[in-house]
Amino acid sequence: MIGLLHPQIIFSDIGLNANNLLEFSTGEVLFTEGLPSETGGGQSPYPPALYVLAAPLQLLFEPSGEGRLLLLKVLVAALDSAVAWLIWFVLRRHSAAALFAAALYLVPAAPLRSFGVGEFANLAGQSLALPLLAALSLLGGRMREPRVFCLLLLLLMLALLGHAGVTISVILLLGCLGLCWMIVPRTRRLVPALLALGGLAALLVGLFYHSAFAHLLMPPDEVSAALPGLGVGQKLINELSRVFLPPRPTISPLLALLAAAGFVLMARAHPVRGAPGLWLIIVAWLGSALLSIGVLAVRDQTVRWDLFLYPALCIAAGPLLAALWARGLAGKLGAGLALAAILVQGLWFWGWLVFSQYHG
Repeated sequence: MIGLLHPQIIFSDIGLNANNLLEFSTGEVLFTEGLPSETGGGQSPYPPALYVLAAPLQLLFEPSGEGRLLLLKVLVAALDSAVAWLIWFVLRRHSAAALFAAALYLVPAAPLRSFGVGEFANLAGQSLALPLLAALSLLGGRMREPRVFCLLLLLLMLALLGHAGVTISVILLLGCLGLCWMIVPRTRRLVPALLALGGLAALLVGLFYHSAFAHLLMPPDEVSAALPGLGVGQKLINELSRVFLPPRPTISPLLALLAAAGFVLMARAHPVRGAPGLWLIIVAWLGSALLSIGVLAVRDQTVRWDLFLYPALCIAAGPLLAALWARGLAGKLGAGLALAAILVQGLWFWGWLVFSQYHG
């Protein structure tokens, strides 16, 4: 929050969200934004969930452009901070793992990159999608119960109205989860309920919201074709380099290694033959990230797969750090140094965003 309020930070997109909030307050609920030429141009729906949350809170802030900017900063920072609590909640039965996982999200590079750019709708959309994933990990085995199904339906509809890029990520994750549940014998019984959940949510959201944008399915001829760009292979290299390689990776290579090892640890503790739970959610989460990279390689979209994947990496790495912590002084030292290194990298990255991003 201190960084967001620092006078030297420069945003590119936050003004757009502040203007949309003003229009929402005057009765406009259907927003579109122009797509870049790499995606073919034209207009795309811009879901209003962030503005639904922010509108009543305007009573607490100055009724001006600066007041709306401050409101968005405070609200989105609070929503993203709640992700750390949600990570802890999912792992709460294993206190050390829960604390380590939540601590890894204290200074998360990928979300901070979106804060620095001003992608507040992306951040809010992700924060609104994660309760669905937490509920699936805890209640997925009971989703055929009417009350659980209705809860998951409401959470999924909320996730689909957060941000277009997050919507793509959620759809890919649910598709991967359905495939995982189909492969595992004891979870096949849940696949029809998952299909019904996704179909009903898509029907309701499509009928009551996206039907207003049906005309956008037929873009004008002059912008219907994407402009030529880099090849698929070069796009993959550029995207993976941006996320994992110095000087400013949005996912620390150390965190990725810890998450990979923690994923193996979770797999051994929760074998495939077991009941649906967090491990299969993580598998689907990783699958959605891989598919998102493929989508971006073929056609640029507003998908921030590193942002969407970051909480999953924290959840996977938490149990490994907890296991190291339990292995005497050397283990405690290793776990502490690993956590400190990831947090320091996040702080350094945030400092660069505040003092150098868009400064020429």
